[in-house]
Amino acid sequence: MGLRSVPRDPARNIFLERGFDAVLQITRVLPTQSIEQTAAADNNVMVLLRALQSPEILPELERIDPLASPYMRGLEAQHGLLKRGGGGETLSSEEVAAALKISRQAVDKRRQAGKLIATPQGQHRYLYPACQLGERGGTLTGLEDLLGQLGDRDGWMQLSFLLTPNADLDAKPPPLN
Repeated sequence: MGLRSVPRDPARNIFLERGFDAVLQITRVLPTQSIEQTAAADNNVMVLLRALQSPEILPELERIDPLASPYMRGLEAQHGLLKRGGGGETLSSEEVAAALKISRQAVDKRRQAGKLIATPQGQHRYLYPACQLGERGGTLTGLEDLLGQLGDRDGWMQLSFLLTPNADLDAKPPPLN
């Protein structure tokens, strides 16, 4: 995928120019060893995230925004959580609708009712961790009950609970299939 495949409009042009300048700035600051380590990340977004977390770049980020370090750690934790839950596979509402054989609107209603785990991706957009879907169609048995018990916790908290071993459950994740 090259730059020619990106739709061209004023906002994207500005984003590409500023983003490219930022990558150049990071490349000038990072030593070769750090560049090699960040370039070994499993996807392009993680290459950028790791570069931004490097000890050489963090002081500059923290000068601009004191919360940069915790924010970056949070992004990496979210990525790790998604990876634990099915290799990082997430689905759009359209893909979930196809898997469950329901409409996209029905997926949205289930999300709003707390019957599907959805992680926010910007304003009014959600991704659905694939690990909540059963192999034979439908969601994991007991998922809706579990999510009902978790109340109004956000999608990241719900996913964490689903995937994290629990001392009250003999150090196993909740028993869903």
